Amino acid sequence: MKRKNAAIALLIVAAAVTCGCLPEKRVVWSPDGRWAAIRGSDGLYLCDPSGKLSERKPMVEGVTSLAWLPDSKGLILSYVDAHADTWDALAARLSAEQRRKVESVGPQLRNEILAHEGDWKNFEPKTLGDFTPGETGAALLYVRDKLNEGLPEKLGEEWKKAQELRVDEHVLARARGSETGKLELDGALARALDPFDELCVSPDGRTVAYRRPAPGDEQTRPLLVVAIEKPATPTLVAEHTAMFYDWSADGRYLVYAACHTALPEKSKELRLGVVARRQVCGDDGAVLGTLPEPEELAGILFQEEVRVRCLRDGRVLFATAELEVPCTSADMPQRAGLFSVDPGRQPGVTRVIPRPTVYMLPDAAFLFAVSPDERHVCIPGSNGRIVVLTLATGSFWEVAGEDKGNQLRMQPTWRSSDELCFAVTPDLEKPAQVVLAKLNWNAQTAERRVLSADWPEAVGKDFLAAQEAAPTSQP
Repeated sequence: MKRKNAAIALLIVAAAVTCGCLPEKRVVWSPDGRWAAIRGSDGLYLCDPSGKLSERKPMVEGVTSLAWLPDSKGLILSYVDAHADTWDALAARLSAEQRRKVESVGPQLRNEILAHEGDWKNFEPKTLGDFTPGETGAALLYVRDKLNEGLPEKLGEEWKKAQELRVDEHVLARARGSETGKLELDGALARALDPFDELCVSPDGRTVAYRRPAPGDEQTRPLLVVAIEKPATPTLVAEHTAMFYDWSADGRYLVYAACHTALPEKSKELRLGVVARRQVCGDDGAVLGTLPEPEELAGILFQEEVRVRCLRDGRVLFATAELEVPCTSADMPQRAGLFSVDPGRQPGVTRVIPRPTVYMLPDAAFLFAVSPDERHVCIPGSNGRIVVLTLATGSFWEVAGEDKGNQLRMQPTWRSSDELCFAVTPDLEKPAQVVLAKLNWNAQTAERRVLSADWPEAVGKDFLAAQEAAPTSQP
């Protein structure tokens, strides 16, 4: 179901909006390795390297994304702060501009509902073409409560289901930490009707970047930044970006993959894109009032899952499918490779993984993770297989074989340059386990220690549950 259709269906059948099928980053280690932030099924937890939770209940509920501050003394969180099931309750939390935007389309939206014929699941009002999913929900709530004359008769039995509609308010905030693993929320940086996705904090800890849902049925999303210490109106960096991006080591640039026009949801269209960088902050670390034009570093075959990572030596790593045209359908790439570009020092794009090696590696290269010493990358597969590859030589070895449940349950993350955290399924009849693996590079072995043995069931019910799931689709 398209994202806008799903939001419209909230009014008609109280359907839930879901996002994506990629395994998520569930365990994120602080830069100093002392704490892991766990985005559990019921909220945020912290654990130490032994797996012991600092608290047995979620510290913050409804967390959708998180990122550590560089000093390891706090996090930036996106979470659901409130649920509104009436327009009056929601309007009290909106800005005057947000209320005007919603109320201005109410009459026309009501007319479109009254004029619709056929299955309500196919209802796509033109009125909401530039509304995000959250804004769409707000407009439906407004019409239901304030402009509902004739709607109960038009919708019949579906009108009862419309009463179940509610709209969430999402907050971007800082949480300060302590030596004992306690967290304290420190005020909102921004509020919106949609989540703040893929949070990424600048190296100096002064600015956070995020993606937000786009209007309409788009799989590409806008990329924005906002200051942390003195929040102001967020600054738009790029319109149609891929899922994963990064800050340059000096904290001045954001590097991302993008295409020039919106890519419709679930589109099979082949589209060219770019890996680009744009200066966002000045030498003083403050967000620029006017951003310079972006610089295109490499042309790529655009996909929503393209991942970009910046290294301290200036290189930019990115994963993308390699395509030579003209070609037949049989020649189309089936795997993504890993490439690098070095702005200002080396012209051209360098293949990091030799072409024959690509098909020996797991199939989810888009989810690669760079080790803290930047010497290695972890590459997972949709079936749970995980390898580590040395960037200088291209050699690799297997850390985890194919999962018994044939799925990658969460994105692997590094705790240190020789410790990798991931999930495994020892027994299909029991929950999967989050483990921390100590890597012996000389012997090419990994000694695992289970972290999640004593975690409450609610922590991992969405990603560790004892069930045989279908394989994760290749990005």
